[in-house]
Amino acid sequence: GTNPACAAAIERFREEARPAPLSGAAHEVLASVLYLGPLTRAAVSAARGVNSDAVVRNLLERNLLREKGRDDSVPGSPALLAVTDDFLAATAARGPDDFPPLDSLVDERELDRLRERISGAKPDASGEA
Repeated sequence: GTNPACAAAIERFREEARPAPLSGAAHEVLASVLYLGPLTRAAVSAARGVNSDAVVRNLLERNLLREKGRDDSVPGSPALLAVTDDFLAATAARGPDDFPPLDSLVDERELDRLRERISGAKPDASGEA
């Protein structure tokens, strides 16, 4: 067998080589974008109620989120974020339709609150809902 000290080192190396598991925050961001996206960074932060830029940056680096066009209705046309094919592959999904419908996971009132927070992240110049 492997020398125990050696085994521990190999195990540690394996742990470090493996991509770090996603944080709860990362799961929240991915779920928000998957179900409510594409979303801007500001909308993701609004949906979660906390600044999510660092989490978004990490998910972009890991190729679980990508930029998909721009939101021209907002000054500065911020990038819109969507989940990547890598994310879908990692979850063994063919597309967003493979996930349980959001209203089966979250009750309607909570959903309305989420959508309100997200639309509140947009300065709505036109006055239209």
